[in-house]
Amino acid sequence: MTQISDRIGISTHFLPSTHGEDVYDAIRAVHEAGFKGFEIVPTLDQAQLGFPENHPNVGIDLFDATSDEITRLKEALSVFDWVTVHSPHLDWNLSSANRHLRRLTWDYYDKCLEFAAELGATAMTYHGGQPTPGFVRRPERLWDHDAAFAEHLMPQAKVLGIPVGYEAGSLAYLKYVADRVDGWGINLDIGHAYMAAGTDEGFFAYIDEFAGRIAEVHMNGVNHYWGRFMEHQPPHLNNTIDYQRTFERLKEIGYEGPIVCEIQGQDIAQVVRHCSEAKDVIVGIWQGSTRLSQRWHVGESATPSVETRAASIRRSRPNIVLIVADDMGYGDIGAFGGDMVQTPGLDALAMHGICLRQHYSGSPVCAPARAALLTGRYPHRTGAIDTLEGRGLDRLSLRETTLADVLSAGGYATGLVGKWHLGALDPRYHPRARGFLDFVGFRGGWSDYWQWRLDYNGRFHKADGRYLTDVFTEEAVQFIDRHRDDPFFLHVTYNAPHFPLQVPDEDANPFRETGRFTEGVSLIYGMNRRMDQGIQRILDALERHGLTEDTLILFTSDNGPQFGGEGDMNTDRYNGHFNGCKGNVYEGGIRVPAILRWPAGLDGGRQSGAFMHFTDWFATLLQVAEVAVPKRLDLDGHGRLEVLRGEPDDVDPRRFWQWNRYTPVPNCNAAMRDGPWKLVCREIPEAMWLTEADMETDRKLKYEPEGITDICRDPEPERDIPSAQPPLLFNLEEDPYEQNDLSEGHPDRVRSMQHELENWFEKVESERERLHE
Repeated sequence: MTQISDRIGISTHFLPSTHGEDVYDAIRAVHEAGFKGFEIVPTLDQAQLGFPENHPNVGIDLFDATSDEITRLKEALSVFDWVTVHSPHLDWNLSSANRHLRRLTWDYYDKCLEFAAELGATAMTYHGGQPTPGFVRRPERLWDHDAAFAEHLMPQAKVLGIPVGYEAGSLAYLKYVADRVDGWGINLDIGHAYMAAGTDEGFFAYIDEFAGRIAEVHMNGVNHYWGRFMEHQPPHLNNTIDYQRTFERLKEIGYEGPIVCEIQGQDIAQVVRHCSEAKDVIVGIWQGSTRLSQRWHVGESATPSVETRAASIRRSRPNIVLIVADDMGYGDIGAFGGDMVQTPGLDALAMHGICLRQHYSGSPVCAPARAALLTGRYPHRTGAIDTLEGRGLDRLSLRETTLADVLSAGGYATGLVGKWHLGALDPRYHPRARGFLDFVGFRGGWSDYWQWRLDYNGRFHKADGRYLTDVFTEEAVQFIDRHRDDPFFLHVTYNAPHFPLQVPDEDANPFRETGRFTEGVSLIYGMNRRMDQGIQRILDALERHGLTEDTLILFTSDNGPQFGGEGDMNTDRYNGHFNGCKGNVYEGGIRVPAILRWPAGLDGGRQSGAFMHFTDWFATLLQVAEVAVPKRLDLDGHGRLEVLRGEPDDVDPRRFWQWNRYTPVPNCNAAMRDGPWKLVCREIPEAMWLTEADMETDRKLKYEPEGITDICRDPEPERDIPSAQPPLLFNLEEDPYEQNDLSEGHPDRVRSMQHELENWFEKVESERERLHE
């Protein structure tokens, strides 16, 4: 092996059989992508795919494989220049306290070497032993078993001429074995070695110690969250590994062996894309034509004409900027009739774009609405049913595929700046585990605007005197600056004007001075004014880089405005005359402003009466990006790009909503819309309250987060919930403000719609109840 590009391959370890593929499908995909090498992990049960669901890996199981099957596999692999074999771990354990399992592991690992010899493998690498749960033994006692197996295997490996070694564990462990067994090497799994070393210098000590004895290198990414790691991530998600120094050092020591990519993905095609991106950067570093700064970010290039794969698809598709405000209503924007507010940025966007007059959130509250927006599915299905991150009721199920997942797989740089609120207190629910390559923000439901604590890709920064809305604006602009040459998806989720009501006086004073508003409303209008200035800065950044024409901007709010409060802090205000507010399913709670602008793709300067729902944006934005919706997804929304272009709307207009506290209650705060007709099931007060303990936990998560490390797993509070009141019926074409209940005059329609609503509720709830996370 001489050329570095010829020494990079892909492992079956994380090639999932998502759509029923077998190892031969994988071989074809990897070969067609130009890889010269392939690694077999002889098992069908090992793929650990965390987003959105687990699938078995493709491969072969030596327990069941016949000689004919092995011969067929060998013939298929002949298209590659080299092949390696890597042992499965599963439940195999060279160091188990169970003597019988140790012997079985020896036998199976012997069989793996025989298999490698039959394939003419370039290397055979193994997983070392692990402590047996419930047994306490000195590390050296465990290592003795691994060393004994290495002594047993080494003579045969030398005869066969196959380099062998254990996958990187601690440096002390690997030295212990290597010092006892002449010729025994290591498989330098970059991610595992970084985790074991804990520091850059500790990791590079591995390379120096075993120079000349590295049998194989495994390439993957590792993310570090809150003291815990997520392994085998695509390298562009990495926030731990210094790849630049790693591959420079491997070149310096003269490493000439295989580099095998073990990278997760939703399907074989995505894994191959991730590995191709990794290959391009490895080759660039090795040849001196690419520099990485800040871990994976591509910095200066020694040869400017040499680009990475990600940069080479510069703006072949439109950028997408999705901005979501928090608790902002129609009356908070000048373009929708707020005559005393100050939102010139949004007003100009509306003037040149498209204003949607019938645009609906997926829920009257935050987390469920955001789940619908990012998945294209009703929130109940996703598990995100309430706002209480302290109980995990906001968590977006790990089964779900996000818009960022699909766009990232489709070649987009993806970033989230602002509020997440789809899972905290567990790294599996972190935005960077849900498709966002970059995240700066907070993961809960709200934050203090001055005493903030923000997550910067897994590392935390405390408040530095800046106003939080300004911080989010600056981070959004920096994301655009970094990715101006990539197609990108930037999701900006301001928390304004959600409580606590805080804003610099310079923004609130113009409203205070009118004498027309309470202090609460003046603060909210000031918060919106500051956010509007930030949105204008984002638009200016796009203009500065020449991206305005081919960037789709979508601005909306997660739900209607928050009303209520005592005395001068009362927040009741104009909301386009719609009935209701945040928290209920009247129009004021779920009908939200939306402004869309895409000069290159949509005629602007107009209004649209198209009936749009949050679940529609998943498929619609993928239409814009020219990325296919994965076939396995069961979406509730529809691609609506043609409707936005003015074509006839032939989509079934029925939509459903429901929300209460804790476990969902049928016929409580629920609604169905069918064309102009809307059925409303009123709130049941007993289902809408929170315990003092849960409210206190919610506060502590914002101001004392270090004291809470897991969700509350106590049973939900007991509630005696009475029967629901009779539903209301409105005709929104004649009565958009829901003033006239028509239920008595249309009993058949009420019964029919209520039956549909109850069937929908039963269906989505049964899906949620099958989630076990």
